[in-house]
Amino acid sequence: MRKEVMLAIVAFFFCVQAQAQQEQFLMASGANFKISEDYRYRTEQPAPEELPPVSLRKTADFLVVRVRVENDSRDADQRRAEVDETLREMLRAADQGGRIQLHTGEYPITENSPVLALSADEERPDSAYAHFFVKVPLKGEDDVRALTQEMLTFVSKTKPVGRTQLRPGDVGLSMVDPEQYRYELLQKIAEDVAKVKEIFGGDFGLNIDGLDKRIKVRRVGATEVELYLMYGFTMRPKE
Repeated sequence: MRKEVMLAIVAFFFCVQAQAQQEQFLMASGANFKISEDYRYRTEQPAPEELPPVSLRKTADFLVVRVRVENDSRDADQRRAEVDETLREMLRAADQGGRIQLHTGEYPITENSPVLALSADEERPDSAYAHFFVKVPLKGEDDVRALTQEMLTFVSKTKPVGRTQLRPGDVGLSMVDPEQYRYELLQKIAEDVAKVKEIFGGDFGLNIDGLDKRIKVRRVGATEVELYLMYGFTMRPKE
């Protein structure tokens, strides 16, 4: 039995890791926010002149609101328990509506998921905080303002447990499994390269690099994201 439990834990860990790799969260000004080891946010945003000439635009999968959860109960175990119970309250309310989901930015928050990792607040003793996302599925024709207000209302109606506080912040987008669009993007790149060869004639070949890299995503509109590969090509004489 103990071996079966350990195997289940390992399987769940790898499942969580896969989900963390598959969903990207993109917040204000098109910046791609990723969570570092201390759960603070850093941005990755290329300069416009560094972007490749060919990309693919899609409607994002989710509209998201980033939420900061804080707790300043004196006892660390009590802080942990009060934050966990607040999240359970949110999960119960989300289940009633059926649309809203919770996500850490690394993995979905569910009754069976790992607890939200808390960081010590350096400016406030006996305090801890974390960030997570509230999100709703998105379609291109959706009213972004109405959906945003729905999520903000959901957060504001949550009754925090103990000394927990919830502070909604930036609104953004998320894209699940960008790699599913790899071959569609490669097809567009191939068509562009073929057009270049047609324009300049057939007396040369092209060396293309960067096609083996993972797809990058950036926000380009209220509901739209751009998928791209940092590829490049050079001309060479035909052998």
